[in-house]
Amino acid sequence: MVRLDLGEDVSALATPDSGGTYDLFQYRTLMQIAAALGIPYGYLSGDTVKENFANTRISLVEFRRRISAWQHGVLVFQLCRAVRARWMDVVVLSGSIDLPGYDSQRRQYQACTWLPTKWDWIDPMKDASAEALQIESGLKSRTQAISERGYDAEQVDREIGAERKRELALGLDFRRPGSPAQGPGAAKENDNAQRDDNANDNEADDSADEKPKAKEGAHDAPCPSRPARLQHATDGGPSQGAGFPFWPRTTHDGTGDHVVGRGIPCP
Repeated sequence: MVRLDLGEDVSALATPDSGGTYDLFQYRTLMQIAAALGIPYGYLSGDTVKENFANTRISLVEFRRRISAWQHGVLVFQLCRAVRARWMDVVVLSGSIDLPGYDSQRRQYQACTWLPTKWDWIDPMKDASAEALQIESGLKSRTQAISERGYDAEQVDREIGAERKRELALGLDFRRPGSPAQGPGAAKENDNAQRDDNANDNEADDSADEKPKAKEGAHDAPCPSRPARLQHATDGGPSQGAGFPFWPRTTHDGTGDHVVGRGIPCP
């Protein structure tokens, strides 16, 4: 406790209010820290409100390049290679693994490919379409594309081959029509099969539309028991006129019998 002398007084410090500019101040401060560390602002602050798709994609592409360089130049080269080399030396010298000629072919035995964890796509559909187009255009190999995902291309091919055999045995095919995965000539076979199906459908439609033909030798002939003007009536049925009905068209089938449209004999 401090005693005040006569004439002394205590006044609290009046700190200025930050007002409505504190959010902007904090945002700019975190932006500078993220730029200095080479980390996207969203990764550093967890704030994705002020970001959009284009800015996020640009920052993530640059960030992933930096991380990939660090993975292969620092983590793999200085740590993983040394640990693996020491492990292989120990297991070979202890007799746990028999590798003929290891002392003279040590570099060949220790050669390997390091595959870091794959990056998740920002826009999977567009990125996958672009990568498939690069492979089809010869700008990238399947091995490179699979390795970038963190998988072994030979293992993936073995799995695909086993799946193809299993699908063939079960009569299944999950490949998209026209996909390069169907192999050369598959698209042409699909087109031919589709063309044959269309032709069969057209033939069925034509057969259904065909009207039954008259008997051989049948021809239009006037009915002897009615005036000639009645022979040109349509198949719409009889209609009243001139005191008697209009009968449908009659034909002669060559046997002397008169055939009428609705099966009504000509009187």
